[in-house]
Amino acid sequence: MYSRAKNCEAMVPTRVNSEILQQLQPHTRSRDIRMQEVQNSLLKGLMPLTQLTNTPFQLPDSVPTESRESIVKQALDALTLIAQANGELNQRRRKMIKPDLNQQFQQFCNDRCL
Repeated sequence: MYSRAKNCEAMVPTRVNSEILQQLQPHTRSRDIRMQEVQNSLLKGLMPLTQLTNTPFQLPDSVPTESRESIVKQALDALTLIAQANGELNQRRRKMIKPDLNQQFQQFCNDRCL
C-alpha cells in the first residue's frame, strides 16, 4: 500500500463536525458516509501520483530532460484533476447537508463550513 508523504498530512477525507452529524437525517448521514468513502478512494489514489512526481528525478541521466518534464507535468495534471474532484465532492456534501440543519444556522453555513 502507498503511505501518505509527511508533507501531505492534509490529504485526508473531510469529516463532518460531530455536532452537525447529529443533526442530520439518517438518509443524509448515510449518503454523506458513502460520499466520504469515494473521497477516501480519491485521496488514496493521490498517494502513488505524488510519489510518481519524484520518479523523473531518480531516472538515469541518459533520459532526456524533455521526457522528465513531460512525466512531471502529466503527474501534476492528474493530481490537480483528482484534487478538483475531491473539492467538488466537498461542495456537494455541503449542499446535501445544509437542508438538514436548523434554519437559524443555515445562514452561517457558507462554502467553508462543515
